[in-house]
Amino acid sequence: MEKIKENTTFKEGDVVVYGSQGICRITGTEKMRVGGKSTVYFILNPVYRKNSKIFVPSDNEKLMEKMHSVIEKDEIDELIRNAAEDTSEWIENDAERKDFFKSALASGDRGKIINVIKTIRLHKTEREESGKRLHQSDEAFLKEAEALIYEEFAVVLGIEPVKVLDYIMDEISKL
Repeated sequence: MEKIKENTTFKEGDVVVYGSQGICRITGTEKMRVGGKSTVYFILNPVYRKNSKIFVPSDNEKLMEKMHSVIEKDEIDELIRNAAEDTSEWIENDAERKDFFKSALASGDRGKIINVIKTIRLHKTEREESGKRLHQSDEAFLKEAEALIYEEFAVVLGIEPVKVLDYIMDEISKL
């Protein structure tokens, strides 16, 4: 008889980041039989997408690696300080830029995702000053990156996601 692996790192009520799904609350676990095999699944409810439910098999290492705890406030402040010091350059080649942004978002690395936000926002400002608009694909990457970061920061800081940019700008002005 096969032993069922249970991940004890996470528990019901925890708020986690789950890959590109963003901030989720673990609402429980459920033992399900799929393909003749019994597995314990974590049940995740995205915090900002109320009608969604995600089932993550606790014995699937690849999927479990996408789930991690939200960061602490001091880590947010450090990320902001690092972003303020970062000197990112715009990648002119569309295909290379898309690959870079896609890779950064898929990595889940908050520093890289903030770098994407900063880089696109700076380029967007330059484009607007010359009467041009941001490319649609860059706008989509910006929206996705901001959702990932702003949702997590909002939960940690106890503010609405739309207030996160103001918080970041206030913190940068203090540096």
